[in-house]
Amino acid sequence: MTGPLDLTFTDGATALGRVRAALRRWCDDHGLGDEQWRRELLVVASELCTNAVEAAPASTPVRLHAWKDGGRVWLEVDDHGPGFELRPGAVPVPQELRTRGRGLLIVRSFTDHLEAGRGPEGSWVRVARRLDHDDGPPPTRGDGPTSSRRT
Repeated sequence: MTGPLDLTFTDGATALGRVRAALRRWCDDHGLGDEQWRRELLVVASELCTNAVEAAPASTPVRLHAWKDGGRVWLEVDDHGPGFELRPGAVPVPQELRTRGRGLLIVRSFTDHLEAGRGPEGSWVRVARRLDHDDGPPPTRGDGPTSSRRT
């Protein structure tokens, strides 16, 4: 089984390059996906971490957790921000397709599963991306590693 990756950072956007590099090394070390698959996963992680950095109060921790389970790679990002409501099937499209605010559209285009929520200390987003064309069901909320801040 592939060991998880757990990164916590408090230096905001300056950490994003380090986060992407660590995730790429983790994927490379475990032989996960081809080059295109890895680039797309890095885009997903970058979008989720950027959203967390922008939403969370300055200098508060943002955590990226990655693990492989059931033919998928899972990413979970949590922070101390206010979170957002993710309605099933809804795709938040910014007015007039501004140059900002399309992160979740990008994330949805590269992932097979997306969920988000809020807990007493902040918010979290969890996504999954298949390694191949396995169509197994996503885990239920209680499966896999979880943040201690969730309700």
